Amino acid sequence: MPFMKPYMVKLLREQFPPGTRIRLDSMMNDPQPIPKGMTGTVQGIDDAGQLLMEWDNGRGLSLIPGEDDFSVVKPQKLKLYMPLELGYYEKNDWGDYESEELTLPDSDAVGYSDTGNAYNMCWDRYCTPKKMEYYHRMLAVRNVKWVGHAMAKGLCSARRSESTSEVQKAVYDVETPGLFTDNLTDNPLWGDVSKCIHTEHTFENCLHGASAAAKVAVLYTWESNAFFNNEQMHYHRASLKALLDKLMTNNIPIDVVPSFETNLSHYDVIFALWPSMMPDPLWQALKQEIAAGKQIYFMGPPAYVTTSGKDISAEFEKLTGSHVTAVKTYFGGYEYPAWDFWFTDKIIPMNIYCEGDEIIERSCGNVHYYGYEAPLTEAMIDVIENLSDYKTIDNDRVISKVYQRSDEKIITLTGRWSCKINMRFAFEGNDIEIQNGTLILISAEKNKITKLLSSGGAQIYINGIRSDYEQI
Repeated sequence: MPFMKPYMVKLLREQFPPGTRIRLDSMMNDPQPIPKGMTGTVQGIDDAGQLLMEWDNGRGLSLIPGEDDFSVVKPQKLKLYMPLELGYYEKNDWGDYESEELTLPDSDAVGYSDTGNAYNMCWDRYCTPKKMEYYHRMLAVRNVKWVGHAMAKGLCSARRSESTSEVQKAVYDVETPGLFTDNLTDNPLWGDVSKCIHTEHTFENCLHGASAAAKVAVLYTWESNAFFNNEQMHYHRASLKALLDKLMTNNIPIDVVPSFETNLSHYDVIFALWPSMMPDPLWQALKQEIAAGKQIYFMGPPAYVTTSGKDISAEFEKLTGSHVTAVKTYFGGYEYPAWDFWFTDKIIPMNIYCEGDEIIERSCGNVHYYGYEAPLTEAMIDVIENLSDYKTIDNDRVISKVYQRSDEKIITLTGRWSCKINMRFAFEGNDIEIQNGTLILISAEKNKITKLLSSGGAQIYINGIRSDYEQI
């Protein structure tokens, strides 16, 4: 059997703990193999990386990763729950709030709700009505569903504010008590929430059945976090957020692709941040797209292993034309960790991957490898420039997205933060000019504008003629 490195054995033990159900696909190198399709239960993994099995037919023949083909038997129905706990402050006998925060689990919280449900939401670490309104505009433009606030009627996860003006600011800090009234049903922020949700529903109804035909994909390989399982994993999150932000704010349509997706053929460009550990089918799909000439960007640590334990480091080196010989530490500042939750108390030194004394930054044909957190650096300027052909519009003060539904094209737009939409652009054979816009949807079919939605105050001109619109 192939040599199994200690870290790979460790990964296998984490991936296939005792009790894991396995289905055999093939066992080629045993004179008396287990029949194809037989299921069994993992009893443990030895130091050589063999899966010690108890097969349903009574045999105990071990599985050898890399030689035998097998898969995990998934449950017929899987329900995932996120525990929700609410913090609250009780009043003492004198009517004042106690200084110690108490915790109420979700099972108890639902009893305080009119509907018997508790909801969870995140606006930001420091919520303001303007931030909330902006985030909801973003959700409407990108047709993303929103989940509600972690409060139940009669409860409060923050201290009561005695100042009405402070309450209206709706400042919320997860580390120190925020500013809410003790009766959440009277919180002035809820009126703003209602308006925001109405806007989202309006856009959702207009976009029903439409899809975005993005040509740029960003792989979300959460398995790489499991591979490292240390504080460096926070760079994976920070890089991912930075990459998504920079692509989105440059109006480059993207799909965030989960690691179980294997059909990547309809993308021209694929970003694979932290390819350290990937599912075997995804790694094979990536190699196919590389062979087909697609532009592939690897960033961060190199690829080491697949989830089945296969060592792919040599393959990665051949594809990227790079050979990591040293891992060094960079203590300098970065663009994004300053506002990332995990980097507020300290800057975690970042790993950089080098060949000799040189930081790896190399292109090998259509494969590009940056041996550092490129999305957090100015290196992304050149990457974004190379993707300029994929932009829906060329205006960094506006965020947009284009959808397709049969012969109908739809574009949604909103200004970044407090920016207004003031621009002129072509859309489906029409000359569009927008003045003082905030949130807009334009639909066209066979070069004819069929629908205009806008928040109030905007002026929209279609082919030089001012047009009426349905106000959101």
